[in-house]
Amino acid sequence: MQLRPTCGHCRSRMCSTAGDRRSQTVVRGSENADDIVGESLNRRAALRRAAAAGAVVWTAPTVLSQSVSAADGTFTPKCEPTTTPAIQSSSDRTGCYPSVVRVSITIGAPPGAVLCPCSTALVDAAGPETIGTPTLGYLTLTSTTPSAPSAPGTTFVLEYTGNPAGFPSQDVPFDALVMCTDRAGDTKTNSYPTVESIGAFYCD
Repeated sequence: MQLRPTCGHCRSRMCSTAGDRRSQTVVRGSENADDIVGESLNRRAALRRAAAAGAVVWTAPTVLSQSVSAADGTFTPKCEPTTTPAIQSSSDRTGCYPSVVRVSITIGAPPGAVLCPCSTALVDAAGPETIGTPTLGYLTLTSTTPSAPSAPGTTFVLEYTGNPAGFPSQDVPFDALVMCTDRAGDTKTNSYPTVESIGAFYCD
């Protein structure tokens, strides 16, 4: 009878090379499994010991607000603008044909006040598209500087240009805008009306 070659792993004539590979694989796999089980048991034991000692092992995330999501566009009422801004305005005119009227509006927070309770406020200014009269003609709003909402305390200049024969003294309505953002990212804009008296002028 021919003897089978000796296997290097188990030193037995009954062990084949293929069987040896299988046995080694099983051994390595069982060792890894033991390690994993051991680590899991160690973690669980640590958690049980910490819980028994009154320690806080894990704390669920705190939800600040569940009433608003950025997707539904619903603004949180408590984050709305709560303070009427301080508004100052003035105007001047230059030239004839064309005439240019500039209205300056400064929008800020009153001393010691906060415009937005949940976020940094942004302010802006808006005015009518045209000013003047049908009889004498109109000036048209051509620019607002700066052109985007800005920090409180900014002075916005609304420039009107046109070729009217004249302009009677008028109280022209403008709006100071205050924009607040809630924690979900939705924005609410409140409008505060103001009036600027623009003096009369006539062009020959």
